[in-house]
Amino acid sequence: MRLSWLLLVGALASSSAARAAQMGEIVVDSALVYEQPSSDSTTLIELPKGTGVRISNEQRDGWYKVSVPGHLPPLVGWIQGNAVDPKAIAKDLTAGGIQKAENTSSESNRHHFVLDVLGSGDYLLKMATVQAAAGTAAGNPLVYGFCADLGYRLSTTWTLKARFAPLPLAEGTGTAAYSITGTRLGLMIDYAFLHSLPFKLTFGVGGGEIFSIAGSIGANSITPTSMFWFPAELAFNWYPFENLALVVAAGFQYTIQAPLTVAGGGSVEADFMAAYAHAGLRVEF
Repeated sequence: MRLSWLLLVGALASSSAARAAQMGEIVVDSALVYEQPSSDSTTLIELPKGTGVRISNEQRDGWYKVSVPGHLPPLVGWIQGNAVDPKAIAKDLTAGGIQKAENTSSESNRHHFVLDVLGSGDYLLKMATVQAAAGTAAGNPLVYGFCADLGYRLSTTWTLKARFAPLPLAEGTGTAAYSITGTRLGLMIDYAFLHSLPFKLTFGVGGGEIFSIAGSIGANSITPTSMFWFPAELAFNWYPFENLALVVAAGFQYTIQAPLTVAGGGSVEADFMAAYAHAGLRVEF
């Protein structure tokens, strides 16, 4: 009797382990994969009939948690039970994108962090006007620098990022030539509204502060100060590899105007609102 119970428990455990990484096939003309087990949640991707998917052992009210093989970055979501047949494994597993059974939980835990290193160019929409004892200066519209983002993927569609950008803020030429620099530090939230292998489009907004605003006008220095900064941007991501992407972004940054005090007399009406463009690389890990 004890041997029979042991055999039964072993069989149940083996069956449970087999279900942990079942493979299935889309059996309707098209099926939507959702971020949550609800048709009211965000749609991640649409899969045609015959597409192979990995099915985890996690189910809720007739929904399967699935992983879409071959998607970069890895895509995990929920699909309605009547759209996929876990027993109808694709005849050609390679064509279906399935090489071997894997637990979808390992997919969902990969590449939580992102690091962007980007070159940046700002086009100032309003020139900083200088009135100083030495004379006046007209601002140059273009300034260049770089920025870095370190982010955490909250889900397949949302990413929270911290941005560090030690960029020039403004430069001007004239009888009172000036150069103003500062370090932008803030938080941004990105939303991936279009995600189709191997491309992704995101929209991000955020806010923070420009620290250590300083510089000089002629021979006179600017008293260090700070001001608030609010960016919004649209980014295109291309993934030639699973954890490496080329990023091109365009956006607008708003700063709260403030006067900068100049040693020796005079002031700069600082207004660093600008359209900007970024280009560089993203690494996910």
